[in-house]
Amino acid sequence: MDSRNPSMWPPLLSQPILLVPQSASHANVDLGSNQEM
Repeated sequence: MDSRNPSMWPPLLSQPILLVPQSASHANVDLGSNQEM
């Protein structure tokens, strides 16, 4: 992977950015529900 090729970054970065918030939100909800109980 070459950081000099910006055309290769958007697709690679767009996927993690979309997946991270979802997994993070679910993790926060799970942790919050566990702590409450």
